[in-house]
Amino acid sequence: MRVALFDRGPELNSYLLIVIHHLVVDGVSWRILLEDFQKLYQQLSAGEKPSLPAKTSTYSTSQGKLTEAELNAAAKGFSSPLLQAPWRYFDAYTIKYHHSDPEVDAMYRHTQERSRNLADRGSGIVRADIDAARRAAGESPWTALEPDLEVVA
Repeated sequence: MRVALFDRGPELNSYLLIVIHHLVVDGVSWRILLEDFQKLYQQLSAGEKPSLPAKTSTYSTSQGKLTEAELNAAAKGFSSPLLQAPWRYFDAYTIKYHHSDPEVDAMYRHTQERSRNLADRGSGIVRADIDAARRAAGESPWTALEPDLEVVA
């Protein structure tokens, strides 16, 4: 961290330059730091002793405010169903070429229902739904072709 004060004389405003590497502080942290600097400046300008409120360790979550210990305990106790058997071993190939497997379909629906990015965007459709729609329209369903692998020496 580097700090420099540019004193431009009694007639002009001074400038305070604060430089911190981007790996140390992000946009949210900058706002917090600037609020603290402004509060300290106002206290010093008013002749008061500079002081900041005590550091807090509460985190806002969807379950309300949690202390650091509560947040760590919740994180340690979390286990995603996607990391448990049998879904743990599914890869893109399995999902793409074995979409009719009930476990693959269940995993796909589970992830789509819980996706923040796809919420309320018709994300529940799966390959079987598309095949049913094609059949209803008199078309043949898509077939998953196994990729031809050729070994070149």
